[in-house]
Amino acid sequence: MGIYQCYKPWTGTDGSLATAGAGVEGADQKTSEWLDIANWEQKSIQWEVDSSGTIDFNINMHISPNSAYENNQKTCTTDDYLNVLVVNGHSTAVLTRLEFDDLDELALYNGPIRSCRIIIDNDQAQAVTGCQVWVEGWSGT
Repeated sequence: MGIYQCYKPWTGTDGSLATAGAGVEGADQKTSEWLDIANWEQKSIQWEVDSSGTIDFNINMHISPNSAYENNQKTCTTDDYLNVLVVNGHSTAVLTRLEFDDLDELALYNGPIRSCRIIIDNDQAQAVTGCQVWVEGWSGT
């Protein structure tokens, strides 16, 4: 099968997904650095989020044919990546997992995926009290 690979850009919360600016798009948003997922197989993303009240959580992923190193060294534009909606309005404190193959936007994408970055967004007026996101896959033979 290969070697199990996993990135966890967020484990817990640093308070930045709190109520300040809630309801203003992008106000409670965090973006990970570019992650190297070149040559991974059976890629998946999973997340778990909790809140002091109602949960309304979004996740987008940018995928790129460029290397993570290259993308982390510059200001990327939409020419460098494809935006993939993972979930809009996740509302339960339940661990959720999606295979990359199950993401609709990726069905139309024919290029290589060498790197990705994750964007999380709290759309609700209550603070996020816990947030974990994993990107997993297998590399090698």
